[in-house]
Amino acid sequence: MRCYCNDIRRINQDIQTLNSLASKTNSLSQTDSTQVSALITLSSNAASSATPENIPFLAERTRKLNEKITANQTALPRRIANEISSLQSKLYSLQASDRAYHDSLAARKR
Repeated sequence: MRCYCNDIRRINQDIQTLNSLASKTNSLSQTDSTQVSALITLSSNAASSATPENIPFLAERTRKLNEKITANQTALPRRIANEISSLQSKLYSLQASDRAYHDSLAARKR
């Protein structure tokens, strides 16, 4: 048995950091929508750069980039939530062990 106070403090900090990251990833979808709108506006302004020969290439390239971004956007929040859950489980276990340790110290002092 030992004191886990420092470990508990570090895990709490990690959970706070991950919660902040989760909040930021949630705002990514809003940013993504804004960027898509800006790209649509840009493409309409630069219609002369798209020719019948390069339209299929540009469309395929855009689709591939969007697939990668979308896959990461959906996977990241899930990974963050799983990590938070794992850390919380570890935190509860350490808190129980730490409480038992400090209770045993208090009992010895009596």
